[in-house]
Amino acid sequence: MINGCLTGQATAEAIAYREAGSMPSILRPNLQKESYEELFQRFTNAVRLLVSNRQIQAAREMITDIQCEWRRRRDQGDPILNYDRPEQGVLGALGYHVGHSRGKSSEARRMVLKYVLEGELPMIHSVSYMAEWGEPNSLRRFEKLVRVLGNMIEGNQRNPNSKLAVRQWREDIDWLQNVRTHSIDDG
Repeated sequence: MINGCLTGQATAEAIAYREAGSMPSILRPNLQKESYEELFQRFTNAVRLLVSNRQIQAAREMITDIQCEWRRRRDQGDPILNYDRPEQGVLGALGYHVGHSRGKSSEARRMVLKYVLEGELPMIHSVSYMAEWGEPNSLRRFEKLVRVLGNMIEGNQRNPNSKLAVRQWREDIDWLQNVRTHSIDDG
């Protein structure tokens, strides 16, 4: 176990356990060997499983392991210089999308937003950029998240093709404002 993350080799047996709804920790994949892009894909797959109410325990365990791996990489200074980074920000990397073409359900979007508020974030772009997001459950993180969504609205509200996206961003900001009192540490 490293920083609370359990590692092991993914095998056919691990896949069978996953299909049963949980996976023994010894059979979890070794996330330390995976690129950021692979971790983002695992994260979005786990969210998809949670939204569809399938393999809930395995999905939660995977998200926890990914969070631990992101923390481990951050704490070790992440010495790899050339990450396989997506050309997008925190929300896009974690699978948050609105609108007609790639938009997710409100449940899936809010699951990602809740994770962004409360969870360990992956390294995106630079240390200084990530510092803007603050710590989990902090007012700083909440304000950054609302600001990012507000900037998306501002940049797209005059585009007639973005009406659905703008409405969904507004709904998500309203949802965040409602959640704020229950999960944010103002101190």
